[in-house]
Amino acid sequence: MIPQIFHLTAPTLELSWEERQMRRRMERTLVGWQGHLWDDAANDALIREHFPQFHEQYARIAFGVMQADIARCAYMHAFGGFYFDTDYKLLKPMDAHLMSKVCVLPLEEGAEGTQDFKIGNAVLGSQAGHPFWSAFIAHIFQAHAPEVLEDHRRIPLISGPRGMTLFYLANRDRFGDVYFPPRNAFHPDRTWFGLGQRAGEAAFGSHLCWASWRGKSPRRAVTNYLRRKLTAAPI
Repeated sequence: MIPQIFHLTAPTLELSWEERQMRRRMERTLVGWQGHLWDDAANDALIREHFPQFHEQYARIAFGVMQADIARCAYMHAFGGFYFDTDYKLLKPMDAHLMSKVCVLPLEEGAEGTQDFKIGNAVLGSQAGHPFWSAFIAHIFQAHAPEVLEDHRRIPLISGPRGMTLFYLANRDRFGDVYFPPRNAFHPDRTWFGLGQRAGEAAFGSHLCWASWRGKSPRRAVTNYLRRKLTAAPI
């Protein structure tokens, strides 16, 4: 079974107001779970301890978001539980069916076996030590040399959702016990401005996609700021 632990990560332990609202919502929803907030220094120490062969490369990666992509996989490897982005809005507790799985990879697009199949990495679940995580981490370092990456637009294709999807598709025979919930369970279509979602009671949560790491125009930045405040407001 997946242990009752949830993980969050941010550059420092000082979360924004919106992120604090998301964390409090998780704590209210996941009663009795242990919650861990990891910062950059803790992530570095975790990689040094559990993946010492890759630590030097990890420390040289120029993009914090890429380090966070790798770290969330390390949480699953070392401790298990569920990882959530700090802009993930949890709507209800995980059920017994979900917690009985050994590795849960929510889909961001499509369905298993379809052409538009795409794994999301805003939320992940696993027992500790499932082999998918160490294999994917090794693949990132051995196949892509992330420490020399200069173009941030390639991050999703290497350590992000598309990179994880491509790795799974190339190695699916090794990971037959991975469970893919229906897309609307964790990545339902959102309503206008992200204030709601269209899956009703089927949704465990919704990724609000604040995308704070991406570059944006001043107009887009203002719009995103307002959306963050509205979608994070407690209900």
